[in-house]
Amino acid sequence: MNSIPNAGRPAIAPRCYEDIKALAKMTGRKIPDLLAMACQNDPFYIMPAQAKQAEWFASLWSQFNLPHGVHLRRIHYFLVVQSAPVLMSDGSPYQNTLSCWQALNMASKAARTLGTVDVESFEDHRNPPPIIRRDYGNKPAPRWSPVWSGWRDDEWWHLPSIDTDLAFDLDWSIPGIALEGYESTDHDQPFHLELISEKSTMDDIVIPLCRELRVNYAPATGFQSITGTVAMLQRLRQANKPCVVFYISDFDPAGSFMPPSVARQLEYWRGRYTPDLDILLDPLILTREQVQRYQLPPVPIKETDKRQDNFLERYGVGGATELDALEVVHPGELAKVIRQAVAPYRDTHAEKQQHQVYWQAVKEISRQWQAISHPYRWRLRGLKERAAEIIDSYQERLRSLRYELDDELEPIGVELQRLRHDVKDDLAEFDPELPDRYQSPLTLPDQFDGLFDSRRDYLSQLSAYKARGTEAQP
Repeated sequence: MNSIPNAGRPAIAPRCYEDIKALAKMTGRKIPDLLAMACQNDPFYIMPAQAKQAEWFASLWSQFNLPHGVHLRRIHYFLVVQSAPVLMSDGSPYQNTLSCWQALNMASKAARTLGTVDVESFEDHRNPPPIIRRDYGNKPAPRWSPVWSGWRDDEWWHLPSIDTDLAFDLDWSIPGIALEGYESTDHDQPFHLELISEKSTMDDIVIPLCRELRVNYAPATGFQSITGTVAMLQRLRQANKPCVVFYISDFDPAGSFMPPSVARQLEYWRGRYTPDLDILLDPLILTREQVQRYQLPPVPIKETDKRQDNFLERYGVGGATELDALEVVHPGELAKVIRQAVAPYRDTHAEKQQHQVYWQAVKEISRQWQAISHPYRWRLRGLKERAAEIIDSYQERLRSLRYELDDELEPIGVELQRLRHDVKDDLAEFDPELPDRYQSPLTLPDQFDGLFDSRRDYLSQLSAYKARGTEAQP
């Protein structure tokens, strides 16, 4: 499937309920055919009833002045324990029941999606925190135009004055050249990489591998939250480069929906956080093809899982398969699959190339400066020898001859000042051409068959979801 299938026709970018309705009218399609998730769950289609719930949630947020960083479960109990009953959007009292909790969840999602409550006001306490291997927040991007610099004024030659103990370093030398802007950092890699896994039982394999490959690891206990998705986009915004997200999950009714669920949230929230950055998402493991290829044993699906009939019918299998089975039946295969998937997006030459460019730059500008500063070296050597002779003759008369020493050194100081001025003039005009920093030649593939590609237009991405059979929603 082409990653940019909308070439040659105007891009379609609906963002809300009204946009989807207009698109349905324009294309002659039904509303469900224009969504990647069920109507009540798709962030692109917040219906009027959901908007009413969003307003209700926003009013609670304002009325009770809920704190930044609060968890939704805490809000639930906060509403439950109020002395005066808190009324829901339909006028019924909010109670400590599953239906009220589910309504609160739906109202919260709608409020964040519509922006009536800031999406960044929530914290995800259900999923473990991500393990960051590429942190751009505390590491400023290197200078993309390398610069050279000479010595500071306080590092230039100075004559001594007699103190109670004459301490004078006669190691005068022509100032050298320093280079900045060639430090090797995560910014040198062409892509920002993230991996999401629903199973902590694989952490003994995934965590060391992500450390080695310098991939951010975002564990999720089940479905990734809106908060987790937004946090990922914030990391991508700091990286300011294309992003590739890899997903590993069980082959079961829930696992089959997890990658498209995150993809749809990325598709929606990308417009707010990283509209100019490309994002790819690729489900790595487990797929039906992998289950068959590796001959992995199935496990029964819970009778209470309402999605099992659709899952079994769609894939034609007799049960679900867990990630853990892959490592038991084929030890090392999980790490192998992840390595192979990550390899095209890692520039293994970046650090070495950056060092090579740095040393080439050092060698070249040192050669140029050596040639320019050579005429001054004999003058400096002669002045150093004269100063040394005078200082030696005063060692035994330090206390009584301080002023006499200063007088005799004054002519040398004047010549040093002239010499310093001459060297600084040439240093100010020294303008070597520096090689550019190494920039990785790797680019995103023009052809990408993964689940999500931000370069697709709305309808093309929708076709990609449906081609994978992910249009239904858990």
